[in-house]
Amino acid sequence: MARIVTSHHWYMRDVFRWRTGASLAWSLILLPFTTILYIVLVKIDVFHPYTWLLDWLGTALSVSGFGYIILIAILTTVVAIGNVNCYTVVPTVHINRLSIIWGLVKPPSLLHMACHTLAGVLMACCWAALIGTSYSNLTVTANKGATLCLNDRHLFLVLHGAFMGFLYSVSYIQQQDRYMDFPVIQQLKFFQVKTYMWCSLQNNAIRSLRASGYFYILFYLFGSIPKTWLQSNLNLEETPVPLNSISGLLDVSLVWIVLWTGVVTTHLWGVSLFLFKIFNTEVYQFPIEAAFVSQEERCLHKALSERHNLLVKYLAYQDLSSLAEHRRDRRADVFALSQPGGHPHNWISICGACLSLIESLTQRLTSHQEWIANGLAQKKRSQDTTPSEPGGQQSSNGSIAEGSKVAGGHSNQDASNFWYTPREPRGPHLRSSVASPITPGAPMYDHGYNTVLQTPQITSLDGLQDIGTPGVESTRYATPGSGYGPLARPSIHRDQIKRSSPSGDHRGRAMLPWQHRLDSLRKWRLGAYLLNPLPEAMSQALFTDVQLHIWALEALSSLVTASYQEDTYGVVQGKLPEILVCMLAVQNALEKHFKLPTSLPKRNPSDFRPMRSGPIHPNDRLRFDLRSTVMTSLYRVVAAFGPHLKNIAMAPEYKRKLGHLMDYKQ
Repeated sequence: MARIVTSHHWYMRDVFRWRTGASLAWSLILLPFTTILYIVLVKIDVFHPYTWLLDWLGTALSVSGFGYIILIAILTTVVAIGNVNCYTVVPTVHINRLSIIWGLVKPPSLLHMACHTLAGVLMACCWAALIGTSYSNLTVTANKGATLCLNDRHLFLVLHGAFMGFLYSVSYIQQQDRYMDFPVIQQLKFFQVKTYMWCSLQNNAIRSLRASGYFYILFYLFGSIPKTWLQSNLNLEETPVPLNSISGLLDVSLVWIVLWTGVVTTHLWGVSLFLFKIFNTEVYQFPIEAAFVSQEERCLHKALSERHNLLVKYLAYQDLSSLAEHRRDRRADVFALSQPGGHPHNWISICGACLSLIESLTQRLTSHQEWIANGLAQKKRSQDTTPSEPGGQQSSNGSIAEGSKVAGGHSNQDASNFWYTPREPRGPHLRSSVASPITPGAPMYDHGYNTVLQTPQITSLDGLQDIGTPGVESTRYATPGSGYGPLARPSIHRDQIKRSSPSGDHRGRAMLPWQHRLDSLRKWRLGAYLLNPLPEAMSQALFTDVQLHIWALEALSSLVTASYQEDTYGVVQGKLPEILVCMLAVQNALEKHFKLPTSLPKRNPSDFRPMRSGPIHPNDRLRFDLRSTVMTSLYRVVAAFGPHLKNIAMAPEYKRKLGHLMDYKQ
């Protein structure tokens, strides 16, 4: 989980705590109104409005009512604090279905489910106490006080609260509600909350209705188990009309109370989480320059290069994009010269951070394209190879020995068929987007390279994981988003293979039995279903942090455009060629990426039903937002400088693409 590393960080100490505290305070302020509305709805009596009003006022203004409302507020705060401790700004991408299952059954997820289930039980007990005597106690008297019976209504409501808490936790993990999505359009918090309230009530009503239907079925089938255990241990009798019967479940008042209990419980938890995201994704203005040396770490250029706090880095790029487009006074500070010496340190630091970020994305996409191309070529060669053994079958031991021979360096010619590394790139103005001639990399046994399948791997917090080469199915699963962020993320593909030590050789050979076991599992239909990669999972893993690149492109293009009239000293024009070539390079890499063959199955053109494989990625739209942002940024620069850009030295391919942009042919 991507969390704030230490409480001694200045942002954690001075900003994050205050924002989080404000979100918790507002959720507690809204809680009494929601609770009073719940009491009004569950005690509704249309035929006796006077009795209904007195009963509602008596419950809301009583001392016990205040006590239960305070207890509900404490439980809501505890749940909100648990969400604060596990937030992330980089979403998780599941490579296959096995990684989805592991995300639900790993120890932190199980602890999250257990805590929310317990919170649901305690919340249901509080709601039952606020409803009235028919639900507040576990026992009830029958036969004029002669017999003490188990209160099925109280038990039903408490078990339903546990069920709703469990389902809320599962939905929270599966839909990645811990991920903080930064809004595209910044609005006032009041209007965001106002819009969210109605949507939250509507979605939670649908969720509670579905969950209650499943719970009614489960209680009818297995409700006698907890009832029998409680009756035998507490020496209680059964009510004349038990709830685990058809006649007992057809109680309209019980259905009404159960539905609204589920709605209000999940709504309170959802509001606290939503307010936390709103407050912590609000634009924070970083100073351009620091008056004292001790405050230099708070400056914008330092925040852009933050390596330990991803939230600060995201907020820094968000602030940079905002000032580049809307704040002329702050842009003047960026274009200003530092004294003494008269050097544009602010612009150089900010521009360098943005260019480095964009170039890392270009390199990532280029490596992925080369990996895809080499994998397809390897698949084609394996299909064209004739079997060397009689009977048309090849020995598995021979295949492993051959792979080990290649990896050990005995056949460099064969090793070049498995992996390639690009040569050193040329200068920024003469660099072409077309991949330069490639040279074979030296083979190795490394912890990031599979010696059997010759596939790259992802190193995450869960350990060593593979990603299958196109044409060679993967034998492991991976969750790239859970183990790296935009700063210290292990590359999905190795750009260069180095020779390793003998210890690396030992690790590579130790992996062979596990590879064979997983390969044998893939022969079964269930194993193939769990281990096969999901469609476009690799593509999604490449774009988990592109929100930073979107802000960087918007900021660079806006600053370059504004410098045409506001840059008094001409500090921007020195970086203009590098900025333009960097934008053209990433635009060309994106075009090639969207033309790559994917693992999506072919569909009948007459079949227009929506197809869904795996959970919907919450940040999937950013891939397409990035492509439109690149084109918008290029057109913004071209419209500002016009034909003056033709004098910039660049590769012929970029010259041609720039001419098309000037003629508005793209």
